[in-house]
Amino acid sequence: MKAHQRIMREQIEKEEKSSLLGEYWKHIDTDIKKAEVKEINLSLAKQIIEKYEWLKCLSAINKYQFGIFFDNVCAGVVVYGTDYAENLGHWDKYGFTGKILLLNRGACVHWSHPHSASKLISQSMKMLPKKYEVITATVDDLAGEIGTIY
Repeated sequence: MKAHQRIMREQIEKEEKSSLLGEYWKHIDTDIKKAEVKEINLSLAKQIIEKYEWLKCLSAINKYQFGIFFDNVCAGVVVYGTDYAENLGHWDKYGFTGKILLLNRGACVHWSHPHSASKLISQSMKMLPKKYEVITATVDDLAGEIGTIY
């Protein structure tokens, strides 16, 4: 099974190749060493999430969002919010209450470097407030997700 985001990336690439703009991304330097990760507004994150992500929407509670940029063009986003299980007290016994975030959404555009997601997640986690010690994430097998980023 192919992951939904991979299917969307392939479909959108075909659509954009035949658009009036053509292969505009061919002029963007996607050297991963030059990529810049920075905090972004929710509006920008929403544009990419709604286009590429399985659920096609943001989570109800969003606290932090980051993008990866090549030549000042956003090529992917991640959004962090409240971990669902934290309200249930499951983490209390480990002393992590108030120190947990959920990586609740993330997607990269079709022309992004193959390692964009890995760099975006690792760099954005370093930019989060220091109080967060645990980052959780979930996968959805209905979307073809297996929890691996290539």
